[in-house]
Amino acid sequence: MTAMTAMTMDQLSNGRFILGLGTSGPQVVEGWHGKPFYKTLTWMREYITIVREILAREKPLTFDGVHYQLPFRGERSTGQGKPLKSILHGDPTLPIYTGSMAPKSQAMSAELADGCLLTCMHPEHPKVLM
Repeated sequence: MTAMTAMTMDQLSNGRFILGLGTSGPQVVEGWHGKPFYKTLTWMREYITIVREILAREKPLTFDGVHYQLPFRGERSTGQGKPLKSILHGDPTLPIYTGSMAPKSQAMSAELADGCLLTCMHPEHPKVLM
């Protein structure tokens, strides 16, 4: 889901929208998206940072990360990309939840996100999350 879609859904739901983000798994990422599945914590950290900057609309977006470079200037770039600022006015406090299964991912969720979707939490072993 893109930040623009999240802003639209937030408007349509009268501010009740929660953006859920996750990296999925290697089978889906490599088999369906055609991307390498590596450095998933870095990947998620960068994406959350980018989405928050888009929602804040403080300045045209630039980002120089491991997974994302904005504007894109890599192989096959036309060189025409430029820093953009959304024309939509999003809510910079839009809640972002992550789908986090591993302890390091859950810790990062506590640091960067507003909540964590515990899709694989075993109710008899809550200490893993505590």
